[in-house]
Amino acid sequence: MKPAVKLIFFTGLCVLVMSCSIQKAAINMISDALSGTGGSSAGGTSTASALTGDDDIELVGDALPFALKLYETLLSQNPDHVGLLMTTGMGFIMYANAFVQTPADMMPQEDYEKQAEMVLRAKKLYIRGRDYVLKAIELKHKGFRQALDSDDFETALSGMKKPDADSLYWASAGWLAAFSINPFDISLTMQMPKVLALIGKVLELDESYGKGGLHDLLFSVQASLPDDLKYRTKIRPENDSVRRFFDAYYAGIFGKDGSATPEEKARHHFGRALVLAEGKNPSPYLSLAAGVCIPNQYADEFIKLCNKALAVDPALDPDNKLAVILAQNRARWYLDNINQFFLLETEEDFNNDDMEGE
Repeated sequence: MKPAVKLIFFTGLCVLVMSCSIQKAAINMISDALSGTGGSSAGGTSTASALTGDDDIELVGDALPFALKLYETLLSQNPDHVGLLMTTGMGFIMYANAFVQTPADMMPQEDYEKQAEMVLRAKKLYIRGRDYVLKAIELKHKGFRQALDSDDFETALSGMKKPDADSLYWASAGWLAAFSINPFDISLTMQMPKVLALIGKVLELDESYGKGGLHDLLFSVQASLPDDLKYRTKIRPENDSVRRFFDAYYAGIFGKDGSATPEEKARHHFGRALVLAEGKNPSPYLSLAAGVCIPNQYADEFIKLCNKALAVDPALDPDNKLAVILAQNRARWYLDNINQFFLLETEEDFNNDDMEGE
């Protein structure tokens, strides 16, 4: 090869390498900015706050699908960016809950075909979000997925620190939400011990996580999951680290061996969620209303809880206005459709003062 040709060849190669490096650096910068990270460390929340702090539900609902596809496009070029994986996973889980499952739950009964379609879509979106978060955990903790899939929870979670609570929480939230949509999905049912292992680790790392959000999630676990779904029932209880952890936790709450009814455990988590939320989050009220009052037909308490949810001022928590407004919309819907949930013969069976608010 002649010297002049060599020079042209190597100059072109350098330009190509530089352009690839510049493109990769640009994608990294955009990924960092969108995920709120200064690098590829775990999940920032700047983009999430911009969405959850908005009080225009339709605006956020219209914007989220485009944002999520943008994140996925960036991930196709930058698949190991932990922060972007976290932001994408959280986004899918929030979108599924706020803009797919919740509207489906509130659809008229005659639209059951459309409702079933939306619920199935929500389930797929929850799993999609969960998988992004699980990949983010695996990138930070090599071998996590293999140990988790083998039910070796002690190994899977042994290296976790307090900053990992974020990813563990969101993975469990998406996983549990997908299961709650279809409890008869055997594959998801068999995975519930893994979910409880992740939730238990968050409780161990940061009991106050999410200003009560963790306890709101634990409320759902206690209100809806029997013990034979929570734990690895094929092995002896003394060899199940997750069971031992929760037995010790509830023993500290209820004394002795920690024995209590599912409702008592659920109400404990409701109480902790309320304290940690400092009156800024209506979700615990609605969790108790739906998870305990409806199954047990506590109509009066149900009404009081919905009214307490409606009394929360969204301005108290500017970063979570959207969540507050969405929860209050559900509270209004509960009250407007109360006859769907309680076997009451006349309107006189309701406490009229409670229906009007306290």
